[in-house]
Amino acid sequence: MWRWLKENSNIIFLLVIGLLVRFVFMDHHGLSNDELSGWERTQYHEWNSFWYYGITFGDMHPPFYQVLLWVWVHIWGNSEWGVQSLSILFYLLNSLLIYQISKKYFTKETAFWCTLLYIGFSFPIYGTVFSRPYLSGVFFLLLLFYWIQVLASRLSFSWKYLLFIGLSFWGAMSSHYYAFLVAGVMGVLGLFYLTDARQRWMLFGGGVLALVLYIPFIHITLFQLTQTVGNWIPKPTWTWIFTFFKQYFNDSSLLAICFAFLAMYVLWKRRSVPCSRLENFTAGIFVSSFLIGFLISVFFTPVLRDMVMLFMLPFFFLLLFSRVELLKVAVRRVVFSGILIVSVFHTFLVYRLNDLIHYGEFQAVGKCLNEDYRKYGQKNIEQASFCEPKYLNFYLDHPIDEPLLDWNSSLVLFDLKDRLEATSANYFALNYNTNLNKSMYLELIQRYFPQKIYGVGNRMWGHYLFKREKNEAVQFDFKSANCDSNEFFGGIKRVVGQLYSYKNMNQYALVESTVEMKEAGELFLVAVVNRKGSLLTYENGDAYLYFAPDQKRLANQASRFKAFLAVDLPDGLKPTDELSIYFWNPSKHPVHYTPIQLQFKNKF
Repeated sequence: MWRWLKENSNIIFLLVIGLLVRFVFMDHHGLSNDELSGWERTQYHEWNSFWYYGITFGDMHPPFYQVLLWVWVHIWGNSEWGVQSLSILFYLLNSLLIYQISKKYFTKETAFWCTLLYIGFSFPIYGTVFSRPYLSGVFFLLLLFYWIQVLASRLSFSWKYLLFIGLSFWGAMSSHYYAFLVAGVMGVLGLFYLTDARQRWMLFGGGVLALVLYIPFIHITLFQLTQTVGNWIPKPTWTWIFTFFKQYFNDSSLLAICFAFLAMYVLWKRRSVPCSRLENFTAGIFVSSFLIGFLISVFFTPVLRDMVMLFMLPFFFLLLFSRVELLKVAVRRVVFSGILIVSVFHTFLVYRLNDLIHYGEFQAVGKCLNEDYRKYGQKNIEQASFCEPKYLNFYLDHPIDEPLLDWNSSLVLFDLKDRLEATSANYFALNYNTNLNKSMYLELIQRYFPQKIYGVGNRMWGHYLFKREKNEAVQFDFKSANCDSNEFFGGIKRVVGQLYSYKNMNQYALVESTVEMKEAGELFLVAVVNRKGSLLTYENGDAYLYFAPDQKRLANQASRFKAFLAVDLPDGLKPTDELSIYFWNPSKHPVHYTPIQLQFKNKF
């Protein structure tokens, strides 16, 4: 035992550091939206319900990981550790497999360097804690790669090789569809890599066995293929792979460039060493899997996203560091130590991985709402949660119910208004993890609960608590008012570059005007962005910004009211773009209004 520990002390040291880094990350962050989705689908206790609602209908992945997670949480409980410990297990298994493959078929040095690049950077930390089917897919792909190497080195054969290869194929296929693709690529290339006909037949037989074992899941795959998948993923450009590696290295161009120089230096040092068949096989797996996924994404449906790179990265790193021992020992030690230290410190001090600017919004919102309930009393707080209530309830001491689930609907604003008018509570809490019209929600709530006690969050999530105060009646100054009965009137235009706050994501534009319109009807206050005199749109024709809530409806058809519009300026604006705000009066009834006022307010 002591001898084994001494021989493998370096890899054990690296794994311990990797685990400590992940435990720190897990301690500071809660479960992500996708992880809570996976957890929520494990809450079916009856198998048939779980199989249909938890896998076939509820997920867009093959069933292996979800079934394993269902068993896992029933053993370890409904907790963050109960969900994420399964991914930690696969992180350890995958690291040990890479170590075994490297030590046996490449070099021990290769194992150290491959393990190193998974320790401290943000993407592999999150990717190896993320409790979704990616890591199980990686495990079975590495297992398949290992057994192909075992098969390649054998002249005598046993049926166990057929079984192990078949199970490795099946595990990858039933974990994730992109792992299915990589397993297929590995199988096809393996037929050319193996030199003996009996070896090829054994590999082919393992693939056939995997297909037979997959038959019970075919109906799931066929159903999922009929669903709309991948539309939320943009099609990749030819620079996608470079953007990914920049993201891998904490979204730092400097770190990515340093790694590129290291890779080029390693390749230059081995320039006179011909590639072995194993290295060609490994390169073929990475390059072919990436190119096929890229072409599918460009010409059919987008499947290439950052997380599926987990299936291919082990083969890239194995290839890159297959001859790392050609570097001088002193150079290796300096660079190795530098990567280990810089990756961890940069990830937590510069990239700020532990801050909630990255992950863990449901946990953060849950902590705030729990504290509000303890301090002010649950019955004294009305709330609106523009996030999945089942996921938020994972962290709440007192579960909530949220009837508003379609946050894209134009009616949400008016449903929120009705809730504000109906409640007798003295406090109102707003929770969200969506970027949809939240500033308008904030302003609407403050029409009924003017005192903001506090607000925390960032651009994509937040929690606010407001207190009720008596509102004063709207006063109308006819001396400064204009009167108009045209369909469009009262417009103002501002060049975006002159709006000092347009790049400050912690602010929003607030537009206000006091209005008197005695007749019933519709009156819209509209905000749009124009570029070169025309409405600014995306490639699909949707407007960058078009927001126009009915002000008369918000005022319950009152004759005198304060019209208001809160707008988050979208990304991608140029300083020369133009923010245009105006009234739209379809009924053309006479409207008295004060000039539109524009100001910027802080969200937090």
